[in-house]
Amino acid sequence: MLLLSACASQPVPLQVPPADSARVRIIDSRDASEKQGKTFSRFLLSGAYGISRVAENATALPAIRLLQQRATEILPEGPLAIEVHHLVTYINAQTSMRSAAVAVGTASVGVFGGGSSTKPLETASSSLADRDAFDAARTEEHRRALNSEKENPQQSVVYVVYIDTEIGGRRVFTRTLAPFGNPRKKLLLEEALEAAVKFHLEQYRTAG
Repeated sequence: MLLLSACASQPVPLQVPPADSARVRIIDSRDASEKQGKTFSRFLLSGAYGISRVAENATALPAIRLLQQRATEILPEGPLAIEVHHLVTYINAQTSMRSAAVAVGTASVGVFGGGSSTKPLETASSSLADRDAFDAARTEEHRRALNSEKENPQQSVVYVVYIDTEIGGRRVFTRTLAPFGNPRKKLLLEEALEAAVKFHLEQYRTAG
């Protein structure tokens, strides 16, 4: 569980340049659960094992405040109201944690690598999200953090960030997969959120 607990340690600062974000009004319509951390299962054989939801206070600057700030910079056309339907981050450490658990159980860390030899994703990748799949996982929320072999060939530990907003009658829903990497590095979660927020807001600059 060390990988998951590492991200829940003391919040770390994210540098945000001073700017007037007062003109961007946030309407937070999220379910309260999206702001709360949760480990979905501690049972090794469960399909939800190794997957968790990241608490909003895991970063010194909440993701929704980061969205507000970046909207000021990326969408400078005029006063904005942003309704946030979803803004939630998951960690998928399933493969790594299962390998580590088996390695410990068999005293064969060298054979399985304990996740240490798994090369993490090098960069974040973002795309429009599948709303039907997201909604279908309402009762099995851990499924929202699953990713394909094509997206993550070595099934390394990743953040999965969903953002669903509505601005001026246009609704955009995006998903970002970002490397967890070395848990001792301080800005990995913040970098994942930055990548997710910037990609998301850029969608409003394209033709509707």
